[in-house]
Amino acid sequence: MGHSVKLSVFTIMFRAVVLLGAGLLLMFGLAAGAVAQQEPLTVTLTNVESRDFPEISAWLTVSDAGGPVENLTVENFEIFEDDQPLAAGSVTVEPASMADLRLVFAIDTSTTDANLAEAKAAVVNMMSKLGPADKAALLSFGNKVNLEYNFTNNITALQAAVNRLSPRGEKTALHQATIDAAAMLGKLSAGRKAIIIVTNSVDNTAGPSPDEVFAQIQQSGAPLYIIGLGEKVQGPHPLKTQAALTGGQFFALKTTDSVQNVLLELEKSLRKGYRVSFHSSLKADNLSHALSINVSGAAGQGGTTGRFVATPGKIVVTPQGIA
Repeated sequence: MGHSVKLSVFTIMFRAVVLLGAGLLLMFGLAAGAVAQQEPLTVTLTNVESRDFPEISAWLTVSDAGGPVENLTVENFEIFEDDQPLAAGSVTVEPASMADLRLVFAIDTSTTDANLAEAKAAVVNMMSKLGPADKAALLSFGNKVNLEYNFTNNITALQAAVNRLSPRGEKTALHQATIDAAAMLGKLSAGRKAIIIVTNSVDNTAGPSPDEVFAQIQQSGAPLYIIGLGEKVQGPHPLKTQAALTGGQFFALKTTDSVQNVLLELEKSLRKGYRVSFHSSLKADNLSHALSINVSGAAGQGGTTGRFVATPGKIVVTPQGIA
């Protein structure tokens, strides 16, 4: 009888340990799952200003698969100069409007007169919102990709180039157009970059693969926005995932009349960013120094790097009065 009681107690304890272990595994598994579900943030540094050194200002954008991430505060940011963390009290973060957009528009001309006319009108309207500090370029694509106008802030000339486009091409060289746009933006060192493509199809050429497209976009640091028109883009699209991973977005529109609203909202969205200001602890040695900014939020984490020059400030000499 005593042996039976001991066995029962042992069995109960064993089962309790097993249940406790299972509970811990489940708890850690759920926690790990929650972390795994977090998507990385895309953090893009658009400009660093150090002419008032030791005061430094950096402009950046933060986005996830849903677009710009707003309402971040200084608690969401970690700043490092030459790998040394800055004290939170020396950093300020505030929302800022990006005044230096760098855009490449790529318009699919392998479509009908009516569809192209709607696309052109929408792009021209978005271009009218660009300011003196913004620059944009224009590509067209059908059987091949054509550079219609290189980067300029002459919006009138750019709009005229859009209006000159006419339907041409039976194929849709979408992937090559995206790679060419990314390569153009990759040569720029500053500004809020973005690739904006208007198309009614998937790529149907023997051109680059989606993976090759994504690799080029990553190198450029530009988000990809695709405005897809019509039935051919309503199902799974080869570049839909790539657009989201770059911090951009894929819009599948059934009718052309909504293109204009999408582009106008996109222009507003691209201007949403942050200004990070801090007092540098470095000496004014006129040398280049590393800047790293890490951002964390409910949607995930991300980071960006850049450089600034510790520029010596102006020396002001105030003469003393002579008695």
